[in-house]
Amino acid sequence: MSTNSRKVRAVSRFSPAGTLAASVLAILATAADAQAVTQWDLPGQPLAKSLRDIAAQSESNIIFDKKLVSGQQARPLKIKASAEEALSQVLEGTGLTFRQLDDKTVTIQLASTDPMATTSAAYNSDGRIRLAQAQTSPSGQGERQPRTIEGRTLLDIEEIIVTGTNIRGIENNTAPITVLSREYINATGYSTVSKLLESVTQNFALANQSGQVTPGVTVTREQGSSINLRGIGEGTTLVLLNGRRIAPGYRSAAVDISALPLSAIERVEILPDGASALYGSDAVGGVVNFILREDFEGAETRLRAGVADGVDEYRASQALGNAWESGNALVSVEYLQRDRLASADRDFIGANSLIDTLLPETEQYSAMFTGKQQIGSSLSVFADALYTRRDTEGTGRRTFAESVSNENDQIATTLGVDWSVAGDWNIQLSAGYNENTTDQVSNARVQAIPTLPINVTVSEYSFDSQIAELKADGSLFSLPGGKVSMAIGAAYRTENYEETIRRLPNTPLSAQDVDQDVTSAYGEVYVPLFSEANAVTGVQSLELSLAGRYDDYSTAGSSFDPQAGLMWEPVKGLRLRARYGTSYKAPNLVDYSLASNSALALAGNIPGLGPTRVLSVNGIAVDSLRPQESESSSFGLEFTPEGVAGLSVSLNYYKIRYTGLIANPGAVLTLLSDLNAFSDLLIFNPSVDQVNQFIAIGQLGQGFASLIPNFTPDQVDVIVDGRRRNLSVVSSNGIDLATEYNFNVGANRFFIGLGGTYVLNRDQQVTANSAEIDTADTIYNPPSYRARGFVTWQRQGVAANMFVNHVDSYVDNRATTPVANSKVDSLTTVDLRLSYDFSNKFSSGFLSGFSVALSAQNVLDEDPPSVFITPTSSTFDLGFDPVNADPLGRLISLEFVKTW
Repeated sequence: MSTNSRKVRAVSRFSPAGTLAASVLAILATAADAQAVTQWDLPGQPLAKSLRDIAAQSESNIIFDKKLVSGQQARPLKIKASAEEALSQVLEGTGLTFRQLDDKTVTIQLASTDPMATTSAAYNSDGRIRLAQAQTSPSGQGERQPRTIEGRTLLDIEEIIVTGTNIRGIENNTAPITVLSREYINATGYSTVSKLLESVTQNFALANQSGQVTPGVTVTREQGSSINLRGIGEGTTLVLLNGRRIAPGYRSAAVDISALPLSAIERVEILPDGASALYGSDAVGGVVNFILREDFEGAETRLRAGVADGVDEYRASQALGNAWESGNALVSVEYLQRDRLASADRDFIGANSLIDTLLPETEQYSAMFTGKQQIGSSLSVFADALYTRRDTEGTGRRTFAESVSNENDQIATTLGVDWSVAGDWNIQLSAGYNENTTDQVSNARVQAIPTLPINVTVSEYSFDSQIAELKADGSLFSLPGGKVSMAIGAAYRTENYEETIRRLPNTPLSAQDVDQDVTSAYGEVYVPLFSEANAVTGVQSLELSLAGRYDDYSTAGSSFDPQAGLMWEPVKGLRLRARYGTSYKAPNLVDYSLASNSALALAGNIPGLGPTRVLSVNGIAVDSLRPQESESSSFGLEFTPEGVAGLSVSLNYYKIRYTGLIANPGAVLTLLSDLNAFSDLLIFNPSVDQVNQFIAIGQLGQGFASLIPNFTPDQVDVIVDGRRRNLSVVSSNGIDLATEYNFNVGANRFFIGLGGTYVLNRDQQVTANSAEIDTADTIYNPPSYRARGFVTWQRQGVAANMFVNHVDSYVDNRATTPVANSKVDSLTTVDLRLSYDFSNKFSSGFLSGFSVALSAQNVLDEDPPSVFITPTSSTFDLGFDPVNADPLGRLISLEFVKTW
């Protein structure tokens, strides 16, 4: 695996999310590390091409700045030698040398450059990203010095920002970041972003991937996928693209990731921890940041075909990139097509299930552009743009003759300027426009009666946002442990949501147009108290991170969220970290609607109350909506023993309490069955004025109706306020564990690991006064344990990967099941991928830069565990739990990749 680029942003280890510490003993195998000897036969060619050829044949990472090698020619290389010896040969006479960063990564530098002052990028032994750092003197305290070659000043490799901090050039070691590198993405054999994120063990309930209504997860039919880190709920994971917000779908509830082009993704950075102090709303369960490919020269063509029982899948992508002395640009396009998966094609779907489509027919298009241009020595401009189009079509309940089709368009654009000012301070001004629109056509009968006509409903949903942001960051002063750095910024964005729903030919059902303005200010400070420069016994390093953010919403008020983190390294290779912060989620714009309000007077014999006359009010309590708040903490360790190269162990404990969730409290009988839990929603013996006030609330939407003959307001015994509001509480805590070990045996490279997430509790309260119910290990909720293990073998151009996925058993606790708490079996699936890169044997011609891969997901074709199908005419039951299992089965794919 090689990384060759003009400007290195970051290089990460092959690191899937999470593994089990219990597996440490199983992977502490000792291995001999021998240098492989290769027969080299490279022609005289540009030095950059020879470096790439050596990286490909030796399966290593060679990192260099294009300006260092620009215009230089490498002599022919015909020798039987190690990769190091080959590098020495091609660099002879160029004025360049190389420095070993680890066993598979080197950086090219000027021969006279002090190793301590070299700008470089590498990966840590614990799998976390190490950033390209500013050039300093050997003491670490000097100022940046310009480098020159052939009389020309070289621009340093750009310092980058990764998820978990707003400060360039540092890594927030207090944050438990997981990185899915391009290497890992390729090794999985997955064809979609949705499937990739489904493999992350901290992510539960990949919502609505089948397009069917899933109890407790989603009520929309956009037939897409959203992320749900920690299983806290839809929309509680902030999704970023190149570090910036994108427009949500699901009627403003959550970002739909299903149409993001996987071939355009360089890496995915995951922070499974609250982070509103850095990013604002939605970062309750964590943050997922998709980083687009940026530095790529030449052309790359990818063709893929896959087949499962009853389903064919095709993907094609093309990337074109170029780099010049002062900039770079990349264009990438992708096309994906997948057939509809019918329930009739899966024998685990019972005949009594009414659902006809398990996965919709899908067709996706995407186009991406990213570019940067240096203007002078201190100013640069950059631009990113992504457009996706996803068309889906599927059917629902047969007895209702349901079908639904969606046309979904997403746009994400950013234009910005970077300005290097005094010292190492940088100012960035950026502006962006994002849009998500869905046109939906659904057909259905009102009741399951074949003689009734089929109604056609047309829905149009649109969310757009404009954002402007100004940020400055750099160092404040120096401590013995290093430079104290800071980032400050301010942002302003406008958001608009429009919705129109009508029944053909011309019956309006709903119309909504809501907008809001959000003003933000934030700051962050990084304090290296101890480092290698001033380490003492028991304190090799000690880092403090502080952050805070203020957001003001024109609709929901304001929120201030602080965050503090500490990392302590008592001995080399052992890092302990702790982190605390608050987060929030603003109400969805769709919730600012009175269209669904209604009031109904009815009478009946209520258990425990006797004959009772009730005024039931439903809809949304718009005037009382406020941000939903959370408090989170995490404690963890990372162990990378110096005596066992390539081994890493990590453990992370998390705790989240999420309060004021906007939810529907329930039906009238539910609220009246527990007077203590729902006391805030009940008004006994109301006055006439109070009754008239709540009737007026209902008349703002659907109106008022009475099932009580000759009704008068003074007859009401109790008002039941069942409007949607800030109501519920969810508390969750658990443990992430991970072990990984990579080693060489002669010319063979092995990489093994096992990991998972264990949910200790997931307690949910309908209201703050009601009893807690542990929902972990129950249907449609996170199981207590998910794991993913992997084994990788590489030898020259051959690579083989195996992944094992496990979901623990849980219970079906629905009241409609014939046996209370019936068991849902565990599920274990195996994915395989075998690939060969012909560049290992061919340095020129068509086969140079050509690779082929054969992959099989769920190679054993394991069926999802079956669940009971409730015997009602309106059921959406599929016969399995779509939150925790995939109905696709075994998918075999063949992929060809050619770089030109």
